[in-house]
Amino acid sequence: MQQFTIQLTDAEHARLNSAFGNVGKSSHISARAVEILKIHFLRQDPATIFRMQIDDADLEITCPSGGVRRIEVQGTADPGIAWAKLKVSGTPSYNALIAGMPIYRVCGSRRPIGASIRHEVPR
Repeated sequence: MQQFTIQLTDAEHARLNSAFGNVGKSSHISARAVEILKIHFLRQDPATIFRMQIDDADLEITCPSGGVRRIEVQGTADPGIAWAKLKVSGTPSYNALIAGMPIYRVCGSRRPIGASIRHEVPR
């Protein structure tokens, strides 16, 4: 498992709060997690293109420098990984994870400075 922290700028944090609020609704937390991952990947390659909810994945990422990959995105407002709160979207996502699709767990998604991102490929 890889873990890294993304520091959000004041403008990025303000945009997330404006778009999704700073409340604990699971739909807002999930949407914030996806947006935080988009920020992360765009910082690596500004030409990155995203598609949402493609087949069995929450997010499809196309990087001109790195090809196409599909990932499962899980967010939590908790600063820790909160395994007990980890829920897969459904059977297609579960099957894709078992087959090796990476899962990105965005922890602490409501913190003002950023979030920890944990990336794991299931075995």
